[in-house]
Amino acid sequence: MAKKKCKKCECPAGEAWAVPFADFLSLLLALFIALFAIASVNKSKLAAVKAAFVKIYNFRPPPAPQSSTKASKKTGNSKKISKNGVLMGSKGILKSGSSAVFKTHTPSNKMQSNILKRAEVKVSKLLLKQKSGANIFLKNAQEGFIINLPASMLFKPGSATIVNEDTLLLLKRIVLIIDQMPKNINILVNGYTDNTPPTRGSVYKNNWQLSSARAVSVVQVLQKDGVFGGRLAAVGYGKYNPIASNKTASGRAKNRRVTISFMVSKIQTSTQTKNILDK
Repeated sequence: MAKKKCKKCECPAGEAWAVPFADFLSLLLALFIALFAIASVNKSKLAAVKAAFVKIYNFRPPPAPQSSTKASKKTGNSKKISKNGVLMGSKGILKSGSSAVFKTHTPSNKMQSNILKRAEVKVSKLLLKQKSGANIFLKNAQEGFIINLPASMLFKPGSATIVNEDTLLLLKRIVLIIDQMPKNINILVNGYTDNTPPTRGSVYKNNWQLSSARAVSVVQVLQKDGVFGGRLAAVGYGKYNPIASNKTASGRAKNRRVTISFMVSKIQTSTQTKNILDK
């Protein structure tokens, strides 16, 4: 008697989704169980979950990293951590105690002084090449040096526009020297006049306006030639702060001048220190 063939069991077409959906729910349940075990911070359960994952997925955790103490011994770096949690190397980022020493990119006072002296020598050589008489000179200041330029070298009477090509070339060469100075060396341009009011043809009503406009004109030329505007400032003094008597023509010629001062910026240095403290 012939054997009857077994009919294959087939899921109805409308229920084919049940198998993958059941697998998905199983995996989701396993995930929630694992998360619950981790969240409970039970060491024994956590170890069991780790062992289960290693067994199921054939996973081996990476070796634990060496402690910083062992690493420092191998590299030979004698680094210590102070009480406030600051890392101190062999050279010392911070010294112990209440006062802290910060190392910045600003050159030291001695280095800045040497740079300013070299710049002063270069500017002095430039000024010697100018044929403008004794009213053009260079003098030392407490924290820098000052260039004195006669107004006749820069401007026409009653004007604040620089039209002298030799003067514009001189300012360009001064800018090249400024580029070699530290960034915390600021440039202050001061304008001065004598006690004679501006001529009737001048657009400036008084010496205040004329001296200020002349100082700003020099600042604009320096900035145009490449000096950062944040390092520049302009001040007009009018007929005040004369360096000679206004009773003579030669004295009034000396008083009509523009000075360019090169000074170390204490404000910028303190700002840099504050930025370091804020970090």
